[in-house]
Amino acid sequence: MFRWKTEPLHLISAFLGGMVLLFIIAPLAWRGVLSGLILMWARGMSEFGAVLIITSLPMITAILIYECFGAFGLQYARPVSVLFIAVCLVIFVMFQILSLR
Repeated sequence: MFRWKTEPLHLISAFLGGMVLLFIIAPLAWRGVLSGLILMWARGMSEFGAVLIITSLPMITAILIYECFGAFGLQYARPVSVLFIAVCLVIFVMFQILSLR
């Protein structure tokens, strides 16, 4: 399953029954799972080109910025872009703080 030095801990925890995942595996693997979630979310944000080519609906943030720029110019696209970057930075910093605990 996992390659840890605490393999006996995993075997001993089998006596807990269904709580092995919750109390043994999850606390040991949460940093890797959190890193995977961050990478998955960042890749999802970068799929602008594919969504734009296939369909412009649903209106994701990247397409909203593109539409604002195309219709009104840089003056109207800049606030949406800054807000998007700020929200992304807050989420990344929050995940980083959570992963340090």
